[in-house]
Order: sequence, then structure tokens, then C-alpha cells
Amino acid sequence: MYINSSTSSVDFPVASPLDGTIGGTADLSVTKISSAGVLVYATYVGGSLDEGVVGSNCRSVAVDSAGNVYFTGRTDSTDYPLVSPAQPAMGSSQDAVVTKLNAARNALLFSTYLGGGTSDGGNAIAVDATNAIYVGGETGGSFPTTPGALQTTFGGGIYDGFVVKYTPAGTIAYATYLGGNN
Repeated sequence: MYINSSTSSVDFPVASPLDGTIGGTADLSVTKISSAGVLVYATYVGGSLDEGVVGSNCRSVAVDSAGNVYFTGRTDSTDYPLVSPAQPAMGSSQDAVVTKLNAARNALLFSTYLGGGTSDGGNAIAVDATNAIYVGGETGGSFPTTPGALQTTFGGGIYDGFVVKYTPAGTIAYATYLGGNN
């Protein structure tokens, strides 16, 4: 079992961590528990500010056939750990993040910001047999879409959904809003 969560606990039960120290007031965490209920590993992932402390912080994790772990959430940190980022800088003061941790859990293989000029958060992630990554989340508007997207403009209200597909190489294949006027 894999769990993606956020924690503000400095005594979170890390085990074989990539990062054993909380970076801000809250970090994302990734945990693996064996089928026998034994903690295999648990690690913090984050920058110097907050990760995942707002309402829809981190809700999803996916694992590919090689055992690499994919997760999404949101961050306030301008120093969130990035690796081959499709978006190397934050679009606003709170962006979604998309991160891939290797199966040996000793390195990030891919990690990027995802967002525009308003608050954005990743809520769901999946990976297919080709290792393309699919991310769903919410945006307050001004989200970067791709040409030919299903919905290229913000629908209105407070938030719209978004759907993004990354290629196995980590580039954005498509990005679209998904929402109505409220």
C-alpha cells in the first residue's frame, strides 16, 4: 500500500527516507506499507514553506510496473525539489506539484511545478503502461492550457478542474480546463 499525505509532524515515522527532515511547517510525505502491515519506507518531500496544508492538499499516488511512485499535491515553496521540470518556476504563490520517486526511493526522477497565476492544486494522478502521467486538479484560473485543448478558458466561479497529460519524457502532451460557470 502506498500513501501520499501531508504532515506537519517533526516526528513523522520516517523510514529509509529520501528526506528525513521536514522542510517547512508542512511537507508532502510518501509512505509504503507491506501487505503484512509493516512500514517499508516513509519520507518527507518538500521545500522550505508549506506543502499540502490547504484543503485539497494531496490525495493520490500511482505506481508504475518498475515500482516508481508518482504523486501530486500543492506547494507554497519556491524551493520545492525539482528534477527535469516541465515548469521550472511557480506560476503563483501556490502551485500544484507532480513528482516521481524511484523504486529504490533514493532519488526523484521527475518533479515539476504545475500552475498559472492563481492557486492550483493536484488532486489525482495516474500512470499508464507507457509511463505517461495524468494529473487532475483544481485551479482558480489563468491555468496554462495547450493549443487545441478541450477547454482553453476558465469557466468561472471560484475553481475549475484541470487535466494534464505528461509524456514519459516529462513534457506536457496536453493541458485543459474542465469546468463550467460555477
